[in-house]
Amino acid sequence: VSGIPKSTNSATSSLPESVLLRIFGGHGMIDRDVETSTYAALAQQGIALPYYGRFGNGRLEGWCPNSRHLQVRELSQRQFSLGIARATARLHSQFVIPPELQQHHNPHATPTLWTQLESWLEQALVSSFQNEYDTKRAAALPLAQLKEEFMWLKQHVCNTTTAKVAFCHNDLLAANVLRYREDDDDGEEKIQLIDFEYGGMNYAAYDIANHFNEFAGGTNVEDNATPDYSLFPSPQLQHDFCQAYLEECGGNGTTTTVQELLVEIKGFVLANHLVWGLWAINQAATEGCQGFDYLHYGSCRINRYFLEKQEWESSR
Repeated sequence: VSGIPKSTNSATSSLPESVLLRIFGGHGMIDRDVETSTYAALAQQGIALPYYGRFGNGRLEGWCPNSRHLQVRELSQRQFSLGIARATARLHSQFVIPPELQQHHNPHATPTLWTQLESWLEQALVSSFQNEYDTKRAAALPLAQLKEEFMWLKQHVCNTTTAKVAFCHNDLLAANVLRYREDDDDGEEKIQLIDFEYGGMNYAAYDIANHFNEFAGGTNVEDNATPDYSLFPSPQLQHDFCQAYLEECGGNGTTTTVQELLVEIKGFVLANHLVWGLWAINQAATEGCQGFDYLHYGSCRINRYFLEKQEWESSR
């Protein structure tokens, strides 16, 4: 990134002109010690922006000049989509877990998808909300049956035996992708992934499925917390994304390999709705819905899951 080498870390660098001050949120949902150590490793390996240090409830990171995060509708622009595909491939195929973090990011342990679903469902089932209106809305959601849905996904939808496991971002929405241009570069804008706080060992196809779902937006206040699934990427854009991804991983983006990956992704698209549906319910409990209607967003994601489940079953 312009002005600051991506491999720079706090031990070897001089003070930068600008830094990003990150304050932690999502109390209780993320182990910030593990997350910060992971971020430092990502920065050292040139995948994340630099890491400069930790304080009580936040840390200092590198600032990317001449940049801004993508808007939801820019995700479908081919140059950005292929840039995200390649950046995601580099994360999945090149990041080496340091020995001291292997107990937290173990490729042989249960992937983050299932542990997160179980943990967040347990939290949601015992959550208390900040007013009677939110309590009633949460009670109307079919949370009690979600454990059965997890089993159905594992047994019938998600390819959990052959799907590749890698260190994944797990939150590739538009706001977590920077477009930037280096000072001495007149070429195309480049892509930098940011905000790895939900990162962990997961199915690579799930990471892509999550990204495709984020084309629908809904996480901005101006969206009224309502995703628009008419914006889901076209079949051609999905194909091109997967082809660029596979080639960047060092493989061949043949028609067969692309189609195999697309089949995996389709199953994980369903699971991803439940992940962020439960996340939103827990956010509603901890932060309330005054600034952003987390319960409405969570309801949209869970309802979308059941709609797409019907479509999945009717297509079998």
